[in-house]
Amino acid sequence: MIPDLCSWHRSDKADSAEINRSLTIARIQSDVNPFIFDPSLAERCFCAPYPDIPTKSYSVNIYPNPSKGLFYIDIPNYKGPIIMKISDQSGKHLETHHLMYSGLMSWRLVDGVWQIYLELNEYSTRTFIMLIQNR
Repeated sequence: MIPDLCSWHRSDKADSAEINRSLTIARIQSDVNPFIFDPSLAERCFCAPYPDIPTKSYSVNIYPNPSKGLFYIDIPNYKGPIIMKISDQSGKHLETHHLMYSGLMSWRLVDGVWQIYLELNEYSTRTFIMLIQNR
């Protein structure tokens, strides 16, 4: 929760309306909100251990689609953990696989229409619909 609050603090600085509202409240409570009047206070007290991490976007290629069962997953310029979730065409979750991606990966499914959800990290996810026909 603190990393989210720090990210919010960095992206949404106090504007004049917020400062005026805080001054009005301070007159009633006889106490000011130090985080409004000293924007560096939150950073110094709580946010220094949580630097903003720039997110990187990755393209994911799944081919061939439709497939005869065997298909390939290619994620250029990515190496690391993947969570792959497979659901049927109604959306019912069937399988979850925690994998380590280091290059072109192959996967096999039986006939059907499948939803494949790939999570590379908490910021980068992709969902694909795969049609498998072994005819």
